[in-house]
Amino acid sequence: MLDHLHILLNYQWDSRALLSVILAGLLELDDRLGLRRNRSLYSRLQRRLTIDGLSPEDTASTYACASPKSATTATFSPPAPPP
Repeated sequence: MLDHLHILLNYQWDSRALLSVILAGLLELDDRLGLRRNRSLYSRLQRRLTIDGLSPEDTASTYACASPKSATTATFSPPAPPP
């Protein structure tokens, strides 16, 4: 699908883009966009944002905030492997 998406992004109406696309995915999406065959699509992306994973502390505080009745001081185990 990425191979043909750049063609859709070429269409314009009165000098404005006819289509807006939001790509969301795992970190592998960035790797796929970096491939030579996807270079034309990558060049058409106006904004790029990568969100890193949460640390165990951030995950615990997010969980505690989302479920205050079940808040705990226990940490997650085993720890997640580093990215």
